[in-house]
Amino acid sequence: MKNLRIRLKSPLKKITRLFDRLSVSSIKKKLRNTLSFLKTAKFYLLSFGGRKILSENTHWYFIGLYIFFLTVYLLCPTITPDISKSNEQSIANVTKLIGFPGFSDATVKYIILTTTKSLGLILSFLSAIYVFTHREQKSISPSMSNGTRKNSLVLIVLGVVFGSMLIGHTLASNFDVIMHQDNYSSQYNLYASTTLFYKILIWIVAIVLTIRFTTSLIKYLFFSMSVDKMLRHSIEETSDNIDFLIEFYNKPYFEKLLTARYRNLHHHIESIFQNLKFIGDNNMNKEFEENVASFSNVVSKLKRDNPKYNINNVSSYLLEKDKEHFQNIYTSLLRNTLSLTIDLYKNHHFNKGKKLTFLYFSLYLGSEESLRQHFILSLNEFLDSLDTSNERQLRDFLNGLKRLPEEQSLIIYKNLISKLILKKNVEVLTNVVYDFKEHIIDNNNQPLPSNMLARVIAMEKKNKLKSNAILILLQCLTKTIEISQYNITGFLIKYLVTNFTGDELNSAYDTLRKTPKAFTTIFEQNKDYILQYNDNFDIGLGGLNDGTFDYCCKKMCILIYGQQQYAISQKLWFVKDSPQFHTPFVLATEFESCTYSNYVFQKVKSASSSYGLLFFEDTTIMNDIKQKMSLQTTTA
Repeated sequence: MKNLRIRLKSPLKKITRLFDRLSVSSIKKKLRNTLSFLKTAKFYLLSFGGRKILSENTHWYFIGLYIFFLTVYLLCPTITPDISKSNEQSIANVTKLIGFPGFSDATVKYIILTTTKSLGLILSFLSAIYVFTHREQKSISPSMSNGTRKNSLVLIVLGVVFGSMLIGHTLASNFDVIMHQDNYSSQYNLYASTTLFYKILIWIVAIVLTIRFTTSLIKYLFFSMSVDKMLRHSIEETSDNIDFLIEFYNKPYFEKLLTARYRNLHHHIESIFQNLKFIGDNNMNKEFEENVASFSNVVSKLKRDNPKYNINNVSSYLLEKDKEHFQNIYTSLLRNTLSLTIDLYKNHHFNKGKKLTFLYFSLYLGSEESLRQHFILSLNEFLDSLDTSNERQLRDFLNGLKRLPEEQSLIIYKNLISKLILKKNVEVLTNVVYDFKEHIIDNNNQPLPSNMLARVIAMEKKNKLKSNAILILLQCLTKTIEISQYNITGFLIKYLVTNFTGDELNSAYDTLRKTPKAFTTIFEQNKDYILQYNDNFDIGLGGLNDGTFDYCCKKMCILIYGQQQYAISQKLWFVKDSPQFHTPFVLATEFESCTYSNYVFQKVKSASSSYGLLFFEDTTIMNDIKQKMSLQTTTA
């Protein structure tokens, strides 16, 4: 019985495996792979068959064409005419009827020679058009001035024209030979034309091909003069390239094609931004808006899924499949968008700059850590180039930051606030700090999920973001104390006490004391990933001075404690009746074993009129501070 079960089980497994192979999903997958392979192979043959012949072996291309045209012409048979007198008379009547009396071999030969010689004039005309359009296109978009299609058309036209000229002159020579034969005078008028009828047909085909390709080249050259058309073409090519890379059959023997397609995509991306710059500088507003919108739709493909190939996220798929190829394209997208955005702002094209800023932030791809880091690195470059004194430019940048996940924008906010502190721009700093709070803290005041686990995770994320935000503000506050920016120090003190509880401030201060260098490098939270890059990849933002850090913290404690106690004593509008809010700042702990407490107090007091804080005028609070610092109090 047991042996029978074993015998039955083995065929059943085979049948199951067979059905698995024949399942609909399996068949679809194999069909997709087959189509992908066929399409990739087709492009490979076109790219490295015809292109290699045309570009890398041009001399062999012309030699091959010469031999081909000559061989076809020589192999073409001649006709031995045997026309009766009546047929000869009929031909004469027909030529007379259509208005060509006396139409003869001499006329046919003249047409062939004249047409063949005129091909030389066509080449001169084409060369003039090519040089003119090439210069114009190069001045607008250098990346597309040597486009593959244009170069291929030029080589094809040259080959066909030379072939036509070769056949034409050889045919005319054949006419001369026949027309100088002894018995030619006794033949009818079109004897040589009839004899060489098939050869004339080959010449006509060559002329038709010449006209066809010459017309295509002229159309393309004038097409390349239209900035809007070339821009739309580049956007379409970019979209097609992305689609092709998604479908690409990625195997080692197609690696060369993959590299070529990414290079082609890179050229089209550069061309798009070069054309957009030209359009922007020449105030072609409608074309600018339409093409930016069209390109935004193409870029959005990278964020979407692709059900046809079971791809959840296109950017993640391409990164996993093509690695540095895709990373380089993403870097190119960021760099070109950023460069054009900065250029537009510098030339006071603020509306166009706003649209490009929106496009720039839409390039954020949060699906993979490496892509996020490339974006943050680029974003820091954007900030370094930002004119913080220009309110419109700064507002566009801040609106873009709000579209990013909160944890990704923390370091950028810190860098921006630090720049404003160093520039002593308290008016702009005020707006940025409130935007910072709105984005990082207020934006997280959303209803919590009903699921318990999700609720715990959401609360943990919310609290962590708030703690990090306060930590960054305390770091910036310490920097203002270090460089004696009294008015900015006063603003930040009032802001912190107004918006956060004593518990929150104490917790953040404790973190500051333990990790003063937190948020001082772009990628400090991802050191494992950064190790594979060189030391220059990460960018330091400039931290706090180790020598004065302790001293500045002690001054900050006095200021925060004094303002906190003043707000509570005056029952200001933001004061909450909760133990968490009333928890005093860690002043007493900070000065427990300090030997220069009096010096710190006197230094803070000497600048009291510069901070804009009213607690300095409150004797009770000042005595309380002295008591916490173990200093002698002043009697009223």
